[in-house]
Amino acid sequence: MLADLRVFEGRAIEAVECAENSFRLNPYPPGDYYSFLGWAQYAARRYQDSVETLRQPQAGGPGAKRNLSAALAQLGQTAEARKVGQNFLSEFPNFSARQWGKTQPFRDDADRQHFIEGYTKAGLPK
Repeated sequence: MLADLRVFEGRAIEAVECAENSFRLNPYPPGDYYSFLGWAQYAARRYQDSVETLRQPQAGGPGAKRNLSAALAQLGQTAEARKVGQNFLSEFPNFSARQWGKTQPFRDDADRQHFIEGYTKAGLPK
């Protein structure tokens, strides 16, 4: 959870460190650990790491698919990003990147826009 908060504070590098530390502390991590780490890696612009983390079968929750699609899009893997994005939309058909952004407590709007940009690059609705 601390990693999640660090992302919102604009401290993505620290967020990654917090998430990685959770794996060291718990050798049997729940799926949320993968989702938090992938989210932090995306925020830190470590897109390839984010993709590898979020592709883990344990990574769960809607954020994992949404952020995986954004990371793939940022890497230029548009076709796969759109496929993952469509899978996400099949579960959350009313998703809108801008509406999502309005509900997220980012301290810096540039961080919010970074996520929105990735989502729209992946073909998710603006």
